[in-house]
Order: sequence, then C-alpha cells, then structure tokens
Amino acid sequence: MKINNIEIQELSLNNQILYAPEMNKWKELIELNPIIDGARLIRYEDIKTLLLKNLDFFLNYSIFSLVFYRPFSHNGWFYLNLIAINGQWHRFHLEYLNCTKCDWSGAAANPAVMDLYLGIKNRWDAFNAEYDLPWVPCPKCKAALPRPAIWAEE
Repeated sequence: MKINNIEIQELSLNNQILYAPEMNKWKELIELNPIIDGARLIRYEDIKTLLLKNLDFFLNYSIFSLVFYRPFSHNGWFYLNLIAINGQWHRFHLEYLNCTKCDWSGAAANPAVMDLYLGIKNRWDAFNAEYDLPWVPCPKCKAALPRPAIWAEE
C-alpha cells in the first residue's frame, strides 16, 4: 500500500494483517490523516496525541514499530506497538513502571494486555504464547518488575 508516497508494508502476525509505515514517516501520515478503506486513520484528537508521544519514544530504538490494523471489518483503525525480539515481532503495551526494590523507573513492554489481541481468531492462544515469553527483571537491581515486561528501558 502507498499513501502520498509513504510506503506501507503489510505484515501478518497471528494470522492478522497489520500495516507498517516506515517509522520516520508516521508523523507525516498522522498529519495527513487519510481515509483508508472508508475509515479515517485517526478518529480522535487524543489518539493522535498518544500516537505522537509513543512515536517520539519509539524513534529512539530500532526494535520498535508502530502499526495500524482493523480487527473488525465494521470498525475503524486500531494501533499496535510491536517489538522485535530475536527476529520476531511481538505485541506490547507501553507502560512506565517503578521497581519496588530500588529507585529504577522507566518504560517497559508488557505483552499481557488482552486488548492487544483483538480480532485474532485464537486470541487466547496468542495471548498465552506471548505471556510465556521470558520476562525481564529490573535493569538496575535485577529484581522482578511489578508487571510483566519483555523489555525494559536501561
């Protein structure tokens, strides 16, 4: 797919089609806010604000991608954060955590949020597979973090 000279790659994850613009083109795509397959890419201003905030963070790391998808044919577009671990894409919710054992606080990638799996035929299987990934400890003291995390900011 191509929108206004912005290449958008089609990915499949858990048998779900995801659309991945080049990360450095997302801001341009957000400003264009095109209608794709009859639905505006961004329907609400607060979503635009959140996407821009997450994008600013993601652009600091080559392991992240931001994609859009349509979990249900009758609804608008949804957005999904992806992280590459060992060459595989994984869904995650970006959270900010505090270690309960030391003074570390930072961003973490939590795959254990059920909404990440909307529209997947076997969403519990996908959820369980991601939930079973190794969780990372606190980057500073190596204690367990208070929530599941497959990545944590150093």
